[in-house]
Parts: sequence; C-alpha cells; structure tokens
Amino acid sequence: MAEQHTERTAPAYLSIAADLRRAILEGAYPPGRNLPSERGLAARYGVHRQTARAALRHLCDQGLALGDLLGTYVLAGPNRRPAAPRPLGRGPGEGFPGLLLHPGRSATAAGLLRTGAAPPVAARALGLPAGTRTLTYRHEVRQPDGGLAQCSRSWFAPALVARVPQLAALAAAAGSARRPDGAPADLGDLFAWTAMAGLRVQTSDGIHLSCPGGADHHPAGSPCTLTIRRTVTDQQGLAVVVTEFEAAAHGVSLSYPARPEPAHGPRPSTAPVLRLSLAELGTLRGWATCGSPDRGLALRARIVLACGRASVEQVARELEVSAALVRAWRGRFQLGGPAALDGDRVRPAR
Repeated sequence: MAEQHTERTAPAYLSIAADLRRAILEGAYPPGRNLPSERGLAARYGVHRQTARAALRHLCDQGLALGDLLGTYVLAGPNRRPAAPRPLGRGPGEGFPGLLLHPGRSATAAGLLRTGAAPPVAARALGLPAGTRTLTYRHEVRQPDGGLAQCSRSWFAPALVARVPQLAALAAAAGSARRPDGAPADLGDLFAWTAMAGLRVQTSDGIHLSCPGGADHHPAGSPCTLTIRRTVTDQQGLAVVVTEFEAAAHGVSLSYPARPEPAHGPRPSTAPVLRLSLAELGTLRGWATCGSPDRGLALRARIVLACGRASVEQVARELEVSAALVRAWRGRFQLGGPAALDGDRVRPAR
C-alpha cells in the first residue's frame, strides 16, 4: 500500500501575525500607531474577518499590541532600541520608582529590567514562595559628575505584569535580550499604565536611617544612609510592587501629600499629568489651532495638551468627550509621542 504524505501548513492567522510582527520590528508601525483594521487585513490577505481578528488577538497575547476603542495599536515591542537616559523632570513621589532627591537637583536616570529571585522580605510581601523568580528592576540616579545619588531595586507581582500590557511587553523584551545584568528599560510611567489597566494603586513607606556610630553619636561629617522600603498595593490591598531605595541621607527630600477625604462620584484618575517637551508642545499647539484642516488631529492634540496639566476626568469634562477617549489618546501619546496622533491608520472612535 502506497504511503500517504499530508503536508501541514501553519494556520493563516499565524502567517498574518508573523508578517505584522516583522513589520513592527522593522519600524513600519511605531509604538502608539494603529495596525491595519480587521476589515483591511481581511481584504489584503483574502481571508475571513475572523481570521484577521485572530491574528490581531495573537499579537495582543504576545504583548506586542493592545486593542481599545480606537483600534489595535502597537506597544513597545522586543528588540527595539532602548531610550537614552532622560533628565529627571518629576518631583518627589511622582513617577516610578520615585525620587528621593531635592526637587531642583539636576540628575539623570537609567534602569535595567530582568528576571530574578525576590529576597525573602519582598517575596513575603508579594505572596510568593521563597526563591520564586519574578520581574526585577534596578534603577539608578546619577549626578551630573557621574556620581551615584540614588539606587533602587523593585520586584513585581506576576499578576501585575500579566495585567499591565506595557509592562508585559517590556518584560518580554528583557527576556529576549538574554543579558545577565538586564535590558535597559524606562518604567517612569508605570503608575499611568496601571491606571489605564483599571488599577487604583497607593504606596506606603518604611524608613530606616543608618549612621556610623548610631544616629545620635555618629562622627561629624560622616555620611548617613537612608533605606526606604516602598510597597505599592492595589485597590484590594494586595502588594503588587516592592521597592527598596538607598540614598545619602543629606540629599534626600521626602514629601507626602495629605490624602483627600473620599467623595461621592467617580474616583479621580491616579495617573500623573503628562510630561511634554518644548518640541512636543510646539507641535501639539500647531495642530490644535482652531483653523486646523484636520479636525480630528486638532482634537487629539488638544486632549494631550490638556493632559499635561489636568487629570483624565478633568480633561474629559473640559473638552466634552468621554474619559475612555482621553485615556486612549493619552496612552497612544505616551508610547509614540506626536507621531502616534498623526496618521490615517487610526479609525474614528465609536
């Protein structure tokens, strides 16, 4: 009896997803920009719309893309060139992991992301068995002369990584880099990402001061070291991030704003206002003019400009749009800058 050979081919949706992944890595679709729609992919590849939908869902499952009311857009995927260390423009307590420096001090920051075992204290706080490997972030703040001013290490609960797409994408990139010291990464907007994922987080600190000879009898001029263990919890009170800071005590400035009394109505967004460079401000203001021929682009620019000074809810009320639309365009801008707002690959919001 003659043997029968059956040729097996990959499902069509995987081939489409592979093409899109290749285009993403080559820069055809930068972070924050929309991928082609289901209808567009179906027409391009001659497949059913369900197949195109499966391809986009596959990219989302891989942490390369995310869908919202505006379409499916690109996240910060693996093998992208890491951003250079950026100036620290936030005040104490803003951004992630936070600053212990005096607000006016000029400094630069850089971070490394990798997978490693959490120490016992962090593992217990995160509810992890001893020795469990989890996502780890080392963050350094250096003075203009190159001296180390602040160092911190953070450990993340696996559930948080799974829930926050931007964090999952960076974790995948760090894993593919296979560098023992970690892959360069910037998690400064982590709190904004958690807010976009529907989480309400808050922080609490434990502070320890270590001085030679004791706090009351240390030699004059001897430096004291301040160690702070910061725990980030979600709305259910579960720890999702544990960070340990070390810094020279004489350079530290800590401030803790008073918590407002709970009020009726929607809870305000926990996302900090956007940081906009002078170049970004100039571009956005040019687009936002009343005489702009592209009314959609003008609205997007006005949304992002307003997010530079107000919360998501305040911007939504001011511009008379939905908070979901504000969050969507805010997130796009955070990933891709002004280029993520300008293009014909973004479909109108429903």
